[in-house]
Amino acid sequence: PIVNISLLVLSRTELDAVLLGSEPPNDRIVALIESPGYADHTTFLVGSSTEPYDLRRVKAARADSVLIVSDHWSTDPNEED
Repeated sequence: PIVNISLLVLSRTELDAVLLGSEPPNDRIVALIESPGYADHTTFLVGSSTEPYDLRRVKAARADSVLIVSDHWSTDPNEED
C-alpha cells in the first residue's frame, strides 16, 4: 500500500485534517502534507485508531468527521475489521 493510514479526523471550523497511521508516513505522504495548501492544515501522528489514548490525541471526539480506513491488503480481513 502507499501508506497505512487508519484514521482521518476532519474539522470544518478549522479546516484541519489529522492522519493517524500505524507507522511513520512514507516520502509521498510527507511531500503531500508539507505541500502548500496542506502544510498548515494537516498533521500526521503515529498511533492506532483502536487505542483510546490515540483517539484522545487526535481529538476524535471533537471532530466534525472521522473516517476509519481498514487495510485493504490485510492477510486477515476479519481481524482488520
